Amino acid sequence: MKKILQMRAVPAAIAIVAIFIISALIFRAPESPQISDLLCQRQQNPSSIIDTTPEFSWRFRGAGADDMQSGYQILVSSIQSGLDDNYGDMWDSGRVYSKDSEAAYAGKPLSRNREYFWKVRVWNSKGDAGVYSEAQKFRMGNHLLDVFPSDDMRSMSWNTITLTFFIGDGGIPDGGGFSILSPCDGDTWQYQFATSLWTRWQTSEPKKAGYTTASTSRSDTRVSLSVAGPRHTLRVAVHGAGLQPDDTITIVYGDTSRGSPGVQAPVLARRYFFPVGNIKDTGQYDGMSGWLKYKDSPSLRVVGSNATTLHVVSHPYARIDEKISLKVSAVDENGNLDTGYSGKVSFTSTDKEAVLPGDYTFTSFDRGAHCFEGIALKTEGLQTISVISEKASGTSNVLRVTREEPEENLFFGDAHGHSMFSDGMIWIDDHYEYMRDVSFLDFGAVTDHGESSYGFTGDMVTPYADRFYDPGSFVTFCASEWTRGMGYGHMNNYFLSDFDVYASDQYKKPEDLWRALYGEEVITPSHHPASKLDDGPAGYSGIDHNEDFQPCVEIYSMHGSSECIDNNPLPMAQGADAERTVQYLIGERGYKMGIYASSDAHVYLMGSLMPDPSVYQPGFNHRYGTALMAVYAPELTRESLFDSIKNRHTYGTTGERMLLEFSIDGNVMGSEYRESDLPEISVTVGGTDILNRIEVIKYSNSSGWESIHTESPAQLTCTFAYTDTDFTEDSLYYVRVIQTDGEMAWSSPIWVYR
Repeated sequence: MKKILQMRAVPAAIAIVAIFIISALIFRAPESPQISDLLCQRQQNPSSIIDTTPEFSWRFRGAGADDMQSGYQILVSSIQSGLDDNYGDMWDSGRVYSKDSEAAYAGKPLSRNREYFWKVRVWNSKGDAGVYSEAQKFRMGNHLLDVFPSDDMRSMSWNTITLTFFIGDGGIPDGGGFSILSPCDGDTWQYQFATSLWTRWQTSEPKKAGYTTASTSRSDTRVSLSVAGPRHTLRVAVHGAGLQPDDTITIVYGDTSRGSPGVQAPVLARRYFFPVGNIKDTGQYDGMSGWLKYKDSPSLRVVGSNATTLHVVSHPYARIDEKISLKVSAVDENGNLDTGYSGKVSFTSTDKEAVLPGDYTFTSFDRGAHCFEGIALKTEGLQTISVISEKASGTSNVLRVTREEPEENLFFGDAHGHSMFSDGMIWIDDHYEYMRDVSFLDFGAVTDHGESSYGFTGDMVTPYADRFYDPGSFVTFCASEWTRGMGYGHMNNYFLSDFDVYASDQYKKPEDLWRALYGEEVITPSHHPASKLDDGPAGYSGIDHNEDFQPCVEIYSMHGSSECIDNNPLPMAQGADAERTVQYLIGERGYKMGIYASSDAHVYLMGSLMPDPSVYQPGFNHRYGTALMAVYAPELTRESLFDSIKNRHTYGTTGERMLLEFSIDGNVMGSEYRESDLPEISVTVGGTDILNRIEVIKYSNSSGWESIHTESPAQLTCTFAYTDTDFTEDSLYYVRVIQTDGEMAWSSPIWVYR
């Protein structure tokens, strides 16, 4: 009997264990949110911060693509042991309900030459709290600069800005002083761009804008101000007994006490810095020398004014009844995000059976942008979704709704722009944040100039690109621009891995560069190939070509279009060389290159939604709008995009998310194949405005370039088929699209061999 009971006990024990396992799987604790890439003042553990309200940032890592940050808490302590006990004696932010992954210090005054410790935790969209991060540290510098107000300023608003300089050890004697670089500029452009200009400070006309005054905390010492050099550096000179440690100098920028209207914030919403230098500093620096000035300095963030447009984006391909998302950002007339937008929006679609969200009122948590989930389209074909409010509205890109899963998805990005690491005016994070959070691009690559004079390295750039790399959501590439001119051209070097900077003053010819890159996973497409910039041929000669490294070519950027010379509605701003146009390179020279476009942004944000390029300084070579690269790829990862670009599954647009499908006999753009019959050409276009003209353009040795078919749709979408009845020899074909608003798109070619 005992043996029988023991035998029956075995399955009972197994059942109990199984119950525990199942219960654990069902009722297991939710996956807590994680954070990484903690920075203070854009650095890891900085050692000499000038800003009295340093900025903390981190990267939120949720349980899935739909998970997002809903709040954070920051602790700052003067001793690490206090932080270990989750006590911030300097600052405890409490739980802040926000999706922002950066915040400025708002605690007790920080002391000069003192080390502090901080950590952060976050909450996810379900309200689950993560654990605190590991403790980080930062050290304040000897001199400190406070900027008030520190809150965001509206684009083009009038303000008074107070700068308080705290004197460090050693003081400032009679005749000594320092300088502050204007927040308008800090690079090589020297006040050429009205969009980034604050009112210039001036010290002689009290009733005019920008009037600036200064005072000290000591009655026996005064200061004088002067504005010097092309960068309008404010020089602050001390007179009298001199200033001792912890004395202060107060500078009022836009002093209204004697009738001045103050200082007007610039058009372009971004981060603006106030670097401090010695009294003879002229601000003649950029690249690494500029970064050393900027990295510890205080900054002000300008945000958009009242929204006039809703920017609406969804992925271009959706299956019937598939749950898709719709991203909406509220932007002003200059493409700036209106972070205070509070409009009530409603939804409509060309698909009358679509499942759409109910009315929604934007909240302060949204900060001007919201992602709507659970949308489903029911009708096969080309559809759009519109979002409407009382003062702003917008319509999505055209979506292709299908019954079957598409073989590839379509992704849009801006793969050419410059930051403060070389000759750009934009901090690198601001580029990535705008592309990801405002214009809702799928990928981006900041391509700073690689000349040795800028002094940056791959080790400097890689952490910033990697911090924003989020497979499936937003992809970044490490890249730089090889800028030679002299007939050798400008090339963008895009790395899949193992990024480093290859300076054009060290690798002086394309073959030198390619020899050094041999074996690396990198491509080097030419930028503005037809351009005559740099007082000569900035485009490459066309003789120096390497098919392994140059699978594609940039047809359009802010400089204009390199497509062709004749009948080019967007000619190169600096003039063009006919034998370096894209048509000449892929036609007469026979190079097998795909087509893409990207902005070459220096003074504005990559992926900018600014609609009117005329706001840039007239006559300068950046006279056109934003440009985008479109890539057909299986998934949104670095590897997938890189492989598709190498295979020429790309097209370019002048900044619009146009849907462009182009195939011949089922072969997609970028393909090469042999055909004994007549080529059957298929084209579908979904515009962002009424389509004016769609052309099929052909090249053959006997006939040269010719437009063999034109459609004039006069509507938002168009699908057509065309048979080339004059196919008698090897030929290549591509498609050019022009909308009524002048925006354009160009497909990659398809090569058909007889």
